Amino acid sequence: MSTSHLTIEIAEPEVRFLSFQGGEAIADCSIHLDVSNYSTIKENLNKFIDQNSFISDDYDEVSLSIASKKSSLVPNTIFDESSANDIYKLCFGECESNKSINYNRIAELSIVNVFCHSDWIKRFFVMRFPRVIMQHEGSHSLRSILSSNSFYLKTTVILHADFFQLTIVKRKQLEFYSFFDYQNHEDVLYHLLFALQQKEFVNEEGSVEFIQAIGCSNQTIENIERDFAKIKDLNTLKLIKPSNFIANSQLLCV
Repeated sequence: MSTSHLTIEIAEPEVRFLSFQGGEAIADCSIHLDVSNYSTIKENLNKFIDQNSFISDDYDEVSLSIASKKSSLVPNTIFDESSANDIYKLCFGECESNKSINYNRIAELSIVNVFCHSDWIKRFFVMRFPRVIMQHEGSHSLRSILSSNSFYLKTTVILHADFFQLTIVKRKQLEFYSFFDYQNHEDVLYHLLFALQQKEFVNEEGSVEFIQAIGCSNQTIENIERDFAKIKDLNTLKLIKPSNFIANSQLLCV
């Protein structure tokens, strides 16, 4: 683990900066952007960074996590015989304008994460932080999820404003990875229970992590925690609420 590390989390239209020293979070701040115009993005971000001086400190490492619900995992062998563009189009159709298709190799699982992201992200952050390591949030989270306590059933729910990532691992193997839209906390609990039922993991002992990521309200987390205890089929799972999960996950990427 590096001595100093600046992590950047992006879930459009929000950006969060968090500074680590010796693995301990010491400062953070967030900005809500108008992402319709690059000149405005550049002006507002530069001004915000200048106002929060810790962002411009000299760090050993700088990493960036991009949250998006269009992310697909494919084995290395399939990826090597195809291309990121072809795989993305097969899964999601054409990439939107002003966006580019990208991918991350996850060596620990012998898979590749294919996704797309807005062009302004790379355009701005590579210029401002030339050594930045950019990856999809799913790539960061998978490394973190599998790095500890992944022998017994572990379910991880990463909540944003209107979508969430659901990951299930067991015996250090990835069992499930997908994204869902949601309107309220009941949708989240429904998809969680349905996925566990489909995998025949209901009533198995283990844990479920609920991560409050960018855009997720405190009320959503509170409602989930309240109603989680009422669902009999989830009683064997210990509820955990990690803090700074996405930022801490980025510490494993260097």
